[in-house]
Amino acid sequence: MITTTIRVGLRTLTNGTKLSVYRCFLNGMQGIETDEQAIEYVRTRINNDWGLNRGLLLNCIDNNDYSIERG
Repeated sequence: MITTTIRVGLRTLTNGTKLSVYRCFLNGMQGIETDEQAIEYVRTRINNDWGLNRGLLLNCIDNNDYSIERG
C-alpha cells in the first residue's frame, strides 16, 4: 500500500526538524495517483474543514510551500 504525506506551510527549526502547519496522510487512496491530484484533494479538504487559517494554508499551496512524501 502506498502512503502519501502532504505537508503545507513548512518551516525548518535550527536543529533541522521540519514542521508544518497542516499535515494530511493518505493511505492507499484510489484515484489519487499524481502529486497534482494529491494537492487538489488537500485543497478541497482545507476548503471544507478549516475556518480561520484557510486562506493562509491555501496561500501556502499557491506559493509552492508544501511537500509531498510517498512511501
